[in-house]
Amino acid sequence: MMRFISKQWVGFYGSVVAAVLMIVSLALVAANGNTVYYNDVASLGGIIAAIVLAIVFTVAAVVVSETGLGENRYASLAANVVRAVGAMLMIVACLAFLNERVESFGYIFGSNIELGNETAFTAGGQAISVIVLCAVTWIIAVVSAAFAVTRRSRCKAEKRAEAA
Repeated sequence: MMRFISKQWVGFYGSVVAAVLMIVSLALVAANGNTVYYNDVASLGGIIAAIVLAIVFTVAAVVVSETGLGENRYASLAANVVRAVGAMLMIVACLAFLNERVESFGYIFGSNIELGNETAFTAGGQAISVIVLCAVTWIIAVVSAAFAVTRRSRCKAEKRAEAA
C-alpha cells in the first residue's frame, strides 16, 4: 500500500479529488433540478450526461495510468487526452447549467417578481452554490490534467524531454 501511495503524483490526487467533486456536482445539479421552484431535471439531461461522461473519462484515465496499460506510450497519451476531455466536459456542464439558471437569477434576485418567495430564494441560492462547486471542480480537473498521474510516467517524460 505504501508503495502505491509513494508512486502517485499530483495528477492522481487531483483527478481523484476532481472525480469526487464531479459526483457531488452531479448530485447537486439533479437536486437543484428537482426543487419545487425549478422542477426541470428533464431539461438538464445534457448537463447530467456531460458530468457523467466527465466522471467516466477521469476515472478511466486514472485506471489506465495505474495499470500495466500506463506503460504503453499510446495508452498513456490516450489517458492524458481523456483526462483533458473530462475537464472540458465539466466546463461545458458548468456553463450550460449557468445558462439554464441565469434568467431565473434575474427574476429571483433582481426584481420584485419573486419578492417574498422563499422557495425561489432557496433554489436560486442552491443554484449559485452548484455553479461555484462546478467551477472549482473544473479548475481542479484542468490543473490535474496538466500533471502526470504517477511518478513513473513523470520520470519517463523527463527522460524523453532530455533525450530530445
